[in-house]
Amino acid sequence: MNKRSLGFLVLAFAVAPVRAEAPLPSAWSHGADLKASPKGYAAVRLPAAALDRASTDLRDVRVFDAEGVEQPFVIHQPARSAARWANVESLDARLESGATVLAGRAPDAAVDALRLESPEGEFLKSVSLEVREDGVWKTLWKSRPIFRARSGAENRELPFPARRLGEFRVRVDDRGGAPVPFTGAALRLAGDSVPDTESVAAVVAAREERPFETRLTLALPARNLFIDGLTVVTPEAFFQRRVRVVARRWAGVETPGGRQIVEEILGETTLYRTEANGARAEALFVPVNRRLDVREIMLVVTNIDAPPLGLTSVAARVVPTELRFSSDGRPLRLAVGHPGAPAPRYDWPAVDTAPSAAVLGPLVANPDHQAPEVAPLLDGPAAPFDGGGWRHRAPVEIKTLGVQKVEVPLSALVHGASDGRDLRLVRDGRQIPFVYDRSGRYHDVALELVAAKNAPEKTSRWEIRLPFEGMPITHIELNAAETLFQRPLRVIENRTTPNGQPWAMTLAQTPWRRAGGTDRLVLTLVEAPRGDTLVLEIDNGDNAPLTVRSFKAHYRSYELVFKSSPGALWLYYGRPEASFPVYDAAMVADELLAAQKDAVPVGPEEKLKRRWGLGRGATGPLFWVVLILVTAALLFAVQRLLPESQGDSGGDRGR
Repeated sequence: MNKRSLGFLVLAFAVAPVRAEAPLPSAWSHGADLKASPKGYAAVRLPAAALDRASTDLRDVRVFDAEGVEQPFVIHQPARSAARWANVESLDARLESGATVLAGRAPDAAVDALRLESPEGEFLKSVSLEVREDGVWKTLWKSRPIFRARSGAENRELPFPARRLGEFRVRVDDRGGAPVPFTGAALRLAGDSVPDTESVAAVVAAREERPFETRLTLALPARNLFIDGLTVVTPEAFFQRRVRVVARRWAGVETPGGRQIVEEILGETTLYRTEANGARAEALFVPVNRRLDVREIMLVVTNIDAPPLGLTSVAARVVPTELRFSSDGRPLRLAVGHPGAPAPRYDWPAVDTAPSAAVLGPLVANPDHQAPEVAPLLDGPAAPFDGGGWRHRAPVEIKTLGVQKVEVPLSALVHGASDGRDLRLVRDGRQIPFVYDRSGRYHDVALELVAAKNAPEKTSRWEIRLPFEGMPITHIELNAAETLFQRPLRVIENRTTPNGQPWAMTLAQTPWRRAGGTDRLVLTLVEAPRGDTLVLEIDNGDNAPLTVRSFKAHYRSYELVFKSSPGALWLYYGRPEASFPVYDAAMVADELLAAQKDAVPVGPEEKLKRRWGLGRGATGPLFWVVLILVTAALLFAVQRLLPESQGDSGGDRGR
């Protein structure tokens, strides 16, 4: 080949187009390069960014080659095996000096926890575990606390490193109190442990103090993480709290009054930090052991009458998720973000070989993908709105296009229907369709206590002034300065019967006891007040009156979720006789409730003037005025048309 021909050949290669990798199918929103160094069985950990973009159950995860052909793979997810408990047969219980001794034989397998059964309602004991080896009793551990509290918090499970026990005995220390009956024991068979976990922060996005519990809304780094459990950090020196981790779900179908909210329990346990016989112990881990398809979960701490537990931080223990595949050395691409994709079905064989490590590049957006609009078929306002009969409204200003949420203000809870049937969102004379989010949020307001002058002897009586008549209070909270007391207490509302007879409606009553501990009492009202004044009565007996230091009322609100463009609209309420609105938006309630929403504040209330019009359905005041006038005119006309009555004129003519 001469130099001239060689030059043309080089030029041809230089200007020839280089074949690029096939683009991702447009249905997938994101992708990443996937490279395996050697050929064969390979694995890569899916990062949080990829898991977050993936659909529930990772059903839309795909692997494509350079030609866009789908490649088989398998998702490998380590997890804790379900706990299996074996009851101890023929448990022997006997009392010794200052101790209860429980003796038995463990199953012929490795065990890693002991659980004791007792019918006792409340106790705190120190426990030691001994095993018999070569005819000699050996102490494995001692001074571990077991307890059950009146609040429901308890710890009857004592974990330890997995081992075979054989013949064992449990020594329960009774030197600090009377013996407690134990009716059985069980040992947990050791299961597979999680090989690896990563600790990530679960950011406290919101904290809500409810009358009997604290609710922390925790923001996870991503959806679809496999959570082994949560670890909490608290500065409290001694405490016992029953806790649960929940995710909110919508149950059933959308109805005009809203959808039922259910809380799926993801995990529950007792957190504690306590001391028994000088030995301190704590448990600060809440097991979950499942993949969560949500970014937000709630940690619910049951306080009962105890003060809220101080929680400094919460961390999630995440089990990595692996994608395993077969590599032939060619470049591959991972694809995620296709909500409508079906779960793949591959004929994947069982492989015992350990996979080699693959490398996953950064997750990037697919330039050919267009994100679907939330509820695209829900467009524009609903039916015209006739404001006749509505007594109040408040302005709402929408700043952005998309899905919005409005929390129903206290003024609407007071002046509107108790179930929200009269709520309407209106723009330019037409209704904006919405769905109810009944998950709710509690608020509290400080109340004024005024000492009553007509209190009976040995009774303290106060009037409770409410900021609104008929305020929808669910709970009342009060505190006392005294540390040792026991007093009957009740909250009443003075009402009248339909025939005008006065009577006292008891809204709450309980014996208030305190022997140290918390100074907080929370009362649940049997129904909401009707007026603006309640009465608190405390029977002091022969004791000095209590010093009530603070008094708060709790009420619960909810939200309206809707889709809107920017601009001003009005929230109408104050017509309790109205029916629930029926919107086609109920058909896309799932999309609206699951979408990212902008919180929109509600402006100050405006009282509407009474409309003297015929009103919708011919029920307005003017209709009745016109009807009365027309009826009177007809009666007058009929009277004029009737002949005048004739007297006995014949006699007059005879004269």
